[in-house]
Amino acid sequence: MAALTASRDTHRKDLGVTSYPVAAATTIYKGGMVALNSGGYLVAAADTAGLLVVGAAAENVDNSAGANGALSAQVRRGKARFNASSITQAMVGQIMYVVDDNTFDETTPANSVIAGILDEYVGATDGWLIIAPEIGAENEAGLTALGVTASAAELNVLDGVTAGTVTASKGVVVDASKNIGDFNNLDAVNLDAGASGTAGSIDVFPATALKGKLTLAVTDQTGDTAVTLQIDAMGQATAVHVPDPGAAAGYLVMTTAALALAEADVLQGAVAGTLTASKAVVVDASSRLDALNATAIDAGYSGAAGSIDVFPTTALKGKLTLAVTDQTGDTAVTLQIDAMGQATAVHVPDPGAAASYVVQSAASRKALLAGSATWDPASILDGGFAAQDFTVTGAVLGDFVLASAPVDVVDVLVSAQVTAANTVTVTIQNETGGAVDLATGTWRVLVIPYD
Repeated sequence: MAALTASRDTHRKDLGVTSYPVAAATTIYKGGMVALNSGGYLVAAADTAGLLVVGAAAENVDNSAGANGALSAQVRRGKARFNASSITQAMVGQIMYVVDDNTFDETTPANSVIAGILDEYVGATDGWLIIAPEIGAENEAGLTALGVTASAAELNVLDGVTAGTVTASKGVVVDASKNIGDFNNLDAVNLDAGASGTAGSIDVFPATALKGKLTLAVTDQTGDTAVTLQIDAMGQATAVHVPDPGAAAGYLVMTTAALALAEADVLQGAVAGTLTASKAVVVDASSRLDALNATAIDAGYSGAAGSIDVFPTTALKGKLTLAVTDQTGDTAVTLQIDAMGQATAVHVPDPGAAASYVVQSAASRKALLAGSATWDPASILDGGFAAQDFTVTGAVLGDFVLASAPVDVVDVLVSAQVTAANTVTVTIQNETGGAVDLATGTWRVLVIPYD
């Protein structure tokens, strides 16, 4: 047949009203969008998997206490006006999806139940739909005829995909250079970077921009073999650190590597018990050395107790012994010196007993906090007091506080305490029997953190 060149008398039929059995425990409201469930019974339209929208209810039916099919409802098929979430004139002719029995939207929700086709745009939240079960059914049937077994919801993960960019709840498509970016987390059983004949690498970045990265890469091997970095079983969460070698290239020490001649020559000229520059270390007959600078020292080994003795200048004046008792598991205890802003001598006072214990805290705080301010207390009557707040950053309630006066405060009571975060209050109490007027000066406070 050819295209029309004149008007034609085309026959048509209105879709009319159809009666459907109502599902058990269901209430149908007149004018509401309704659908058939997987069992063929009428329910209020919703974003529920398996529903097929058939029209708008022509009457109220309360089957809330009835079984499947106990009551039936008249349903009008054709055009119906419903609320919309957010639509535009440009969407006329497009498929709309069910939000609830009174609302549709062009955006596909979780289960992509088709409400109908937008026929007339009334406003951003109002429009006329052409509703007929054939619309939803034919969309599914058309895909099936093409051999597509995916549901509309599954296919919709491709809607709005941008090649090369990861989008939440959408499919992933690489760009023209086979690149993809901005995964938050990626779990994979196996991950290949590159392919045989094409070099690949994995870059791992720190939290701060422009602060370098870790690159995992591999050079050509002598054969088509794999090198595996294997993490052995550990008894706890462990961070393995690679320190700065101070050079553009650093190398791991491997116990299975063969020694080169130059490396073996470090034994030549070694003197037992004496350290010699650029030579191997050999202990004397008593297993002693005169001096040793080392990155790491082991005293003993697992199963054999060891200790490190540190002696003072004067003979027979004791020593410091570093030792360890059995742990509950095969774990390491580390005494870590945090970064300090100056040369610092850490003193351990005499506890006055044969055994004492270190106070430990889960959080690290500076040992002492200090603050000062100029204060000119007003004249204080006998029995009266004056108070002044000092800012001491880091001070918290419960810390110990000492106050230092710049003038003579004999017979005057001075007290200090943390009264709020970062705030120390110094109080002067006059119990002298007469008025006291202290001169102005710089008062100082010292805060001793309790933890």
